[in-house]
Amino acid sequence: MASGCKETDQANATTSKAKACVQALNLAAMVPDYKNRERDADELQSRANRLRDLAGKVTDKEVGGAVGGLADQYAKSQRNKRETVETFATWVRDTVRNIDKLKQVCIS
Repeated sequence: MASGCKETDQANATTSKAKACVQALNLAAMVPDYKNRERDADELQSRANRLRDLAGKVTDKEVGGAVGGLADQYAKSQRNKRETVETFATWVRDTVRNIDKLKQVCIS
């Protein structure tokens, strides 16, 4: 009986590839408003934390790495509140690249 409980706990502590992909893409659906970065800072940090947590739970390591990359991007934007338009554009470009990488590992 104890063995079955342990396996159930392990299953609950992990996330399937498909579920992780859907959750990560939903979390990545936010692009902060350049003019209102201060307003979006808490939400960006929350999404970064949720993505990082998801990256640690996903069973597929490639998906976990891609989700972790997205988490880093969201955390980076939250830290760079006084960035220039060019820096913000670079963040958007890099985030799109990370989303594309996630999509690729999700469909493979």
